[in-house]
Amino acid sequence: MGTIDTGGGEHALIATDPTCWLSRNPRAMRVARRAQNIRTMDAASQAGGDVAWANLATACISDAFFQGPSEQLQVDLVTCGDPTSYAEAMSSPESTQWRKAMMEEWDAILRNKTFQAFQEQEYPTENGAPVNPTEFESLTSLQIPGDIKPISSKWVFKTKLNPDGTTRYKVRLVIRGFQQAAGVDFLETYAPVSKLSTFRFILALAARNGWHIDHLDVVTAFLNPVIDCETVFMSLPPGMAWVDPRFKRVQFVRLRKALYGLRQAPRLWYEEIHRFLLSIGLVQSTVDSNLYQGK
Repeated sequence: MGTIDTGGGEHALIATDPTCWLSRNPRAMRVARRAQNIRTMDAASQAGGDVAWANLATACISDAFFQGPSEQLQVDLVTCGDPTSYAEAMSSPESTQWRKAMMEEWDAILRNKTFQAFQEQEYPTENGAPVNPTEFESLTSLQIPGDIKPISSKWVFKTKLNPDGTTRYKVRLVIRGFQQAAGVDFLETYAPVSKLSTFRFILALAARNGWHIDHLDVVTAFLNPVIDCETVFMSLPPGMAWVDPRFKRVQFVRLRKALYGLRQAPRLWYEEIHRFLLSIGLVQSTVDSNLYQGK
């Protein structure tokens, strides 16, 4: 096995035996380490904060945990955590939940008219009604200019905990913005960030005057602003044959609106929300660009 820190630091036990099953699974190793650290902190709290004693106490648990876990525990450790790819999500026990979350994300993308996939029309819909598959096959895919390279994309899978304790499965289609070239795929990326001091000042005013504070979360915020001056082509991620069979022959699309991962997405969203807030009569602060107040 590894070493046990009997000082005042955090306990970390490392399996160094090459025959240990954890040594062959780096991902499971990280999860096991986390579990051991939690055990140590729990033992330390029960021992009145004596971390050295807790490390020695959990050493007995460590040998059994790393050397002789049940087969089901090994499977749980290897498969736990969020999937890192489409193939991993579809082969996981939660594949049904991930499929549903993918469809919700795809529906939001189509509803916001995020991209253009065909020369004749932007989407395989006509007046809100689905196009006949035979008519859809007759549409012409976009032709990408020779000097532009499409940027790849991927599905990002995340689980979140709801206030009631249930698990929420969330999927985002993101573009790999690190492949963008300055001056070609993007120009300006700057977007002002709200100051923490401003937020604290508002909370202090609300507490002093007994104001009611409302919180607003914009769903799929980055899918709203339109890309103004850049031309961005994106290749579709794996799994399109299942997500939307109508796009199985489409290799790339042209983005009309921002997408998560796009370098200029924060700037585009800031400009979009800035115009909206001004249109409803709010005035931008001269001290903080992200503070707006009524007249």
